[in-house]
Amino acid sequence: MAGRFDGNSIQRTDELLRSWDETHSRL
Repeated sequence: MAGRFDGNSIQRTDELLRSWDETHSRL
């Protein structure tokens, strides 16, 4: 499973976290 976590996966998670942060900021 660890092999699945490539740069792409990490980048996608980072984007998700950022969008979540923005949503909470607006609220």
